[in-house]
Amino acid sequence: MSCSIKETDTIIKKHIKAYTKDGNASTFVDAIFHDISECASHPLLDVIEFSVHSLNANISRVVAGRHDKNEKVASNIKCYISQTASDLTEQIVSYYKFKPFPTLRVEVENILFDLCYSTIKEVFCHKEQKPSENFAFQFRLYSASNLAESFHLSTKFSNHNLDEIFKKSIHVLTCIETTTTLFKTRKVISAIQDIVIEDMAKCMDKAAVLAFYLILIDRTSEEYVNIFMFLIVKAQVIDLFGILAMVEGFKVDSDESSRFGVTFCNLCVAAKNVNSIRT
Repeated sequence: MSCSIKETDTIIKKHIKAYTKDGNASTFVDAIFHDISECASHPLLDVIEFSVHSLNANISRVVAGRHDKNEKVASNIKCYISQTASDLTEQIVSYYKFKPFPTLRVEVENILFDLCYSTIKEVFCHKEQKPSENFAFQFRLYSASNLAESFHLSTKFSNHNLDEIFKKSIHVLTCIETTTTLFKTRKVISAIQDIVIEDMAKCMDKAAVLAFYLILIDRTSEEYVNIFMFLIVKAQVIDLFGILAMVEGFKVDSDESSRFGVTFCNLCVAAKNVNSIRT
């Protein structure tokens, strides 16, 4: 049975009170969207539905040619999501009259991403319907058997057992296939990063680990991409579109809301399309 506007607003005001204390934007946004959806006459329901409808329409009009880089397409989509999230957040805040934390808009983005996922997926899948022959070449290049050479690693590091060093990361990587939100995907990637650094520390001195960490993360260099490719290969993740899209997701570092760049939208699309084969 649908709740009245007054009942819904009373419930949401309780969520707002809790949110202003703990700052948990993720739980707060989930609760608001759920409660408003339960009230058919709520004025914000029309606002949300119109926002999602318009966002889907804008995303579906994104032109994604076969030769366009995934990061460019993802960046265009993210602009639409960010703008819609900003407008929607402003209307929610205005309606309930409370002071939001900066993370509120990001969590609204996450929900909008999920609500529009089917449309986003269609854009990327259409783009890759006729993948170029170069895709297979790139995959073979990334999965070269000579790992030390592929990684451009120093002799000191390459002498160690890479399988052992990265096996925990490979296990975590498989979790990316079940992620459903931008936030969860970021947590998986952060876990991979933390495990890689932790395992490196077992076979390298702290100074070397720190130096390598700076190369991998701060410079978002090719070495980090290569190591991520190694993890993908060892986990037997074979979807070419997913692989290349995820790699591109690590090449850019200009998104204020994440450590890995504006292509996290792209990364999530890829994560949901990846297929694994276990031996």
